[in-house]
Amino acid sequence: MSLYSNGAETLLGVQQRKWNFIENPILA
Repeated sequence: MSLYSNGAETLLGVQQRKWNFIENPILA
């Protein structure tokens, strides 16, 4: 369960960073 939770958090972090890059390409 711990590994699954960590994996989910990592995927969410990557997704969030990707959207931040799309919305703010200059700041990213």
